[in-house]
Amino acid sequence: MKVGLTDFVPEKLEIARKARGWNAAELAEYSGVSATTLSNWESGLQQPSFVNLEKVADTLKFPMNWFLEKTDIQDKGVYLYRSLKQDLTVFREMAKAKMTITSHIVKRLDEWIEFEPLNLPTLDIPNNPFLLNDLEIEHIVAQCREFWRLGSAPIPNMIELLEYIGIIVIKDNLGTVSMDGVSNWYDGRPFVFLSKDKENAPRSRFDAAHELGHIILHRHLKREDYDTSIKSNNKEEKDKRKQMYDLIEKQANYFASALLLPEQMAYQLTYPTLDKLLAIKQNWGVSVGALIMRARALDVIDDDQKTRLFKNYSARGWRKGEPLDDIFKSEYPSMLYNAFDVLVHESAYPKNGLVELFSLNQNDLIDCCALPKYFFDEHSKIIKFKAKKTA
Repeated sequence: MKVGLTDFVPEKLEIARKARGWNAAELAEYSGVSATTLSNWESGLQQPSFVNLEKVADTLKFPMNWFLEKTDIQDKGVYLYRSLKQDLTVFREMAKAKMTITSHIVKRLDEWIEFEPLNLPTLDIPNNPFLLNDLEIEHIVAQCREFWRLGSAPIPNMIELLEYIGIIVIKDNLGTVSMDGVSNWYDGRPFVFLSKDKENAPRSRFDAAHELGHIILHRHLKREDYDTSIKSNNKEEKDKRKQMYDLIEKQANYFASALLLPEQMAYQLTYPTLDKLLAIKQNWGVSVGALIMRARALDVIDDDQKTRLFKNYSARGWRKGEPLDDIFKSEYPSMLYNAFDVLVHESAYPKNGLVELFSLNQNDLIDCCALPKYFFDEHSKIIKFKAKKTA
C-alpha cells in the first residue's frame, strides 16, 4: 500500500473546497481526481500523493502548504446564520469557510501583532434565551451604548464600532443577495462575516448590528440548541430547535433596532408618515422598513397603523429598494488591513513573503482582510518626485 503525505490535514481540504463554493463532484471534475478519492482524503481514510494534491491545490488556487499545516484554533462551532434555507447551504458553507480561513490569518498575525483585547461590557444575561424579553434587551442595549460611549446619537459607522469592540469583520462576495451575515467565536474572539453582494448600506448596517446582537445575547448557545439542519427523528426535538432559532433571530433583530435607534429617540417616530420616516432614515442610517418595525416595538404606533404604513410602502415599490439607499457610503472593515500595514512597515516583513507566511494566495488575503487590490503591487500608488535643482 502506498503511503501518502503524512502531514496532510483533511479539514484544510474541506475548508478550501467550500471556500470556492464547490462540492466534491465539482472539485473532482475540475481537478481530475475522483470524488471518491477526495472524499477519502477529507474523511482521513486516505492520504494524498504529492502529485494528486498538487493538482487539487492548483485547481483550488491554494498553496500546497495550506494543506500540510495544522493550526490549533478553538472553533466554538456556533454559526448563527440569518437564514437556514436548504437552497442557501452552499453559501452558508462558503461564508463559514471564509471565516475559518480568516481565523487562521488572525492566528498567524497574532504572532507578530498585538491585537487590542475585547471591549465587551459585563452584562447579566440569562443563558436561556427564553428567559430574555424585549424590555430586558432595551436595557442591555442602553448599557452597551453607555459602555461604548455612544450616547443617544446615530452610529456613524457600524463596522467601525464592531472593530472598536475587538470583533474581526470580514466583508466579501458570496454570489447571492439572499445571504446577509453570520457570526462565530474563534480562540475566544468573535468574528462576523457580512455579505458584500447587496451593497445596500442601511441594510448592511442592520446586518452588522444584528450579528452584534447574537454576540452579546447568545454567547452561551450550543449548536444543538437551535440548528434545524441537524437531522433528527424526534419531532419534539426538531420543534424546540425551530422555536429557539426563530426566537434568537427575533431577539437579534430587536437588539439591532434598539441599538441603531435608541429608546430615547422614540419621540421622533410619533405620527409617522413614509416621508417623515425617510427624513429620519437620512439622519440615522436605518431603513424605513426597520423604522416602522421600531415604531411598533416602542408602541408609538399600533398594528393597524403598522399595516397601513407597510401597504403604502409596498405601493411605492420600496420593498425592492428604498429612496436614499444610494446616498449612504458602504462601510468596510479596516482592522486587518491596519495589522498588515504594521507587519509590512513596522515589522519590515516583505510583501513577497506573505503568501508563504499565511499559506494563502494573494487574492484570498485581499478578500478576507479587506486589503486594497493594489496591496501586493510594490510600484502602485507611489508618487514620484524629482529633486529641486540647486542654483
